[in-house]
Amino acid sequence: MRLISSSISLATAAALLSACATLPQGTSRDSTNTGLDVRTRYVGLTSDAEVAEILASPLGEEAAVRLALFNDHTLRARYDQLAITEADLRATGLLPVSDGARTPEAGIALPVLDIFLIPLRNKQGITIPERIEIEVTDHAVALIADVRRAWTRLAVAKQAHNLAKMSENIARAAEKVAVELADKGNLPADELVARKIAVANAEHAVIMAESERREAREDLAGLLGVDLMGDWFVHNADPATIPADLNAVDMQAVMDNSLALASSKAEVARVGASHGITDISSILPDIDLAVSAERDDHQWEVGPSIEMPVPVFNFDGPKREKAEADVRAAQYEYAHSLVVTANRAALLVRERDAAHKLVKLLNEQVTVAADQAVAASLRQYNAMQTGVFGLLAIRENAVEARRHQLQGWQRYRNAEVAVDAARAGVILPLKN
Repeated sequence: MRLISSSISLATAAALLSACATLPQGTSRDSTNTGLDVRTRYVGLTSDAEVAEILASPLGEEAAVRLALFNDHTLRARYDQLAITEADLRATGLLPVSDGARTPEAGIALPVLDIFLIPLRNKQGITIPERIEIEVTDHAVALIADVRRAWTRLAVAKQAHNLAKMSENIARAAEKVAVELADKGNLPADELVARKIAVANAEHAVIMAESERREAREDLAGLLGVDLMGDWFVHNADPATIPADLNAVDMQAVMDNSLALASSKAEVARVGASHGITDISSILPDIDLAVSAERDDHQWEVGPSIEMPVPVFNFDGPKREKAEADVRAAQYEYAHSLVVTANRAALLVRERDAAHKLVKLLNEQVTVAADQAVAASLRQYNAMQTGVFGLLAIRENAVEARRHQLQGWQRYRNAEVAVDAARAGVILPLKN
């Protein structure tokens, strides 16, 4: 059985944390006040005028992420905390004073969404308190994921509102024809009532779609820190832009980058060190996540195989009993965190793959067939082979197909965002 003993780096969130506040030479807390706000340098924004310029054009997903990083007060406070902590460590001699200012140009050159593509373990800079690293990384990754989901929601809501208005127009056209036929005595009264009810339902759908669009806009505006009532708008959603094939997810990299596992593993090390154990590999649980089953004491045990190493202490009595209990508790917590992380990550990948297949089906078959049906019905109508109600019904079916296509695309994008966040070390709940 493979012993999981590789060190999980508590690295900062890719380019974001490689771009901590620049610290000139000095050892005092005041030295951080002269440092450049690298957060603004990283996202490429330095003023409200630049923000306004971005909002004057259709807002793309990456631009939305940049605005959120620029305006997020929590992230700014965490950066300040990182800079102050680093300055304090230098002042106490726990960190060496560098030869010059530490600059983040390498991180700035990275596209903002590449934060998800670089394993955190490869972006470790100088040593800073691991707890703060995890907090900043978790917040940054979650913020970017929330913005991407909110942008997708608004893009979909915007087009869903347009589709609802198209359905309303179709219902009104059918009602108009029904009224004309009823006035001539060529349409039963109940059929006319049905057409009027269809118009009322379509009007209600437009109202609900408009409400969803406003809520989605409010959600995104809050994350971006921009004026809700401004004239800014987002790009249209394009379900046809999904990749033809998906990249495989390196589950081992997901586990290596997991902040939850890093925190849990650090706790095992801390507990072990508090009782004199310096080699964490001697107490780290041996876990095999592969599906297995074995019979033990006439019972079948199915699931991950977990073995807990027994720590060796050079003392006895109550002190040893307490040490063993503390280490065992930390071991079980780590094992639980590892199994949960692996299962949730696998679930995210399965959801992404399933949603991708659904959107491909809608793109390549369903919506294409719906458009072909509209064209065929129009030819039949012109040849007087079908009535106006049949023509309008087929058009409404095509609108409904587009609506399902948008919903499927949103499901895929949300799952994709969650998978990307998992690669960066944070397991997020699914949102559809």
